[in-house]
Amino acid sequence: VVTALAKDSFLGIRYCVLLWVALGIATIFLLKKTTFGRKIFAVGCSPRVTDLSGINTQVVLVGVYVIASVMMAVAGILLIGHLGYPNYTMGDSYQLISIAAVVIGGTSMTGGLGGILGTFLGIFLLKIVDSALVMMNVSVYWQDFVQGAILVIAVTIDYMSHRKSGNSFLQRMLGLGRRKPALRP
Repeated sequence: VVTALAKDSFLGIRYCVLLWVALGIATIFLLKKTTFGRKIFAVGCSPRVTDLSGINTQVVLVGVYVIASVMMAVAGILLIGHLGYPNYTMGDSYQLISIAAVVIGGTSMTGGLGGILGTFLGIFLLKIVDSALVMMNVSVYWQDFVQGAILVIAVTIDYMSHRKSGNSFLQRMLGLGRRKPALRP
C-alpha cells in the first residue's frame, strides 16, 4: 500500500504529490481560518505576551509539535515507499533543504511571520536550482555547498530586514538584539 501510494499515479500525477497538495491546503486552512492558526502566529511572534494575554502557549506548542510529527511521519512513510527500504539516515540530507525552503519562502527566523505558499515557492526554487546543478553535472558536494550558500543568503536577507528593529534571529541568538522592557503584571 505504501509503495503504491508513493509510486502510482492518477491522471499522470503521483498520489504522493496529490497528498502533498492536500496536506498543504489543509495547513493553509488551519493557519488562516482557525483560531488555533492565529494562536500559532501569536506564539511565534511573542510567546511571553501571548501567555500574558491568556493563551496557553504550552498547549499551542504541543499542538504544533504533534502536527509537525504527523507530517514528518507521513513524509517518512512515503520516502520508505519510494525507496523500498527503511534506513535511519535516509532523511538526513533533507534537513538543510527543509530549513532553506522555509527561509527562502519568507518565513522570518524571528517568528510570527510566514506561510505555506511561500514555503512551496522556496521548495520549487531549490528544486529548480538542484535540477540545474544535476543537469550541469556538478558534484554532489558542490550541490550541498550551493544549497548552503542559498540558505546563508536567505538568512542574511532576513537579518537585514529585521536589523533596524533589533529583532533578527541572529541578533537575538548572539545577544545583540534590543532589549524589550519587561512587562509588569
